[in-house]
Amino acid sequence: MYKAVLTLCLAFLLFSVSFGQQSDSAQERVIFKANTEFSIQLDNAVFSGKNNVGDDVNFVLNDDIIGDGDKIDKGSVIYGRIAKIDKISPKNDTTKVCIMFDYIKKGADFIPLIATIIAIESNNEAINLATSPTFVGGTTFSLKGKEIQLDKGRVFRAKLTKDITGK
Repeated sequence: MYKAVLTLCLAFLLFSVSFGQQSDSAQERVIFKANTEFSIQLDNAVFSGKNNVGDDVNFVLNDDIIGDGDKIDKGSVIYGRIAKIDKISPKNDTTKVCIMFDYIKKGADFIPLIATIIAIESNNEAINLATSPTFVGGTTFSLKGKEIQLDKGRVFRAKLTKDITGK
């Protein structure tokens, strides 16, 4: 009898925990869908010859992002960082800089952001873009034969790679 009661209590406890987890996730809803594209402007210069891994790279949203019953306003700040730099050397003639987004500020909230840069406006230097194989949400800029310089005010096109959810 004791084992039966104990087993029943354990089953009830496991059911309660799993039900609680399901109800928490059921309350989450997609507000901004993956593949949503938006325009951003660089808020600080990036120069592969001077910057280091971990340096902040911030952007400003050029247009509102409209989602399911919500929006992120034009002018909102997007916080990112340099995740990796490969500088030109005698053994390597290509500079690479990997930039990752961390958060977008929406009012007083910081929303985690996983997105990649898909285009550079006026890309006269022919800087190549690729999704980072190492850093989720990272974009690797590469340029053969010289350092990468991205001036403040440079405009990029970005795309969400993961849904932004909320309650």
